[in-house]
Amino acid sequence: LRFLKLALNDEPTTTQTSLIIFQHPRGQNSQYAIGNFVQQESLTNIFYHDTPTDQGSSGAPIVNKRTLNVIGIHQGENKGQKLRQGRLISSILDDLKMYKPNLYKEIVDSQNNWRS
Repeated sequence: LRFLKLALNDEPTTTQTSLIIFQHPRGQNSQYAIGNFVQQESLTNIFYHDTPTDQGSSGAPIVNKRTLNVIGIHQGENKGQKLRQGRLISSILDDLKMYKPNLYKEIVDSQNNWRS
């Protein structure tokens, strides 16, 4: 894959949704890990997953294994939940739309012209 397509709208996720995280843990060469969506935090843009990660993986794309769309950005471990935490990419795009509309437009335009 040269570029990953963003999920411009929330993709339905269940505990059956397999995820891939492309990461550079501890500054090592690119690696990937496979896990599953666990749950979404009520009324927030935060979700939990069980994909194995290590320090240095924050900011890595979280990809729906079936669609290969980026559904979120890895944010680290939630020790209270004993799970990893991500933020939905749609919420990041919403923030960009509000605070950086030119960048948002550029991203959406590139996604609409994306070829697999």
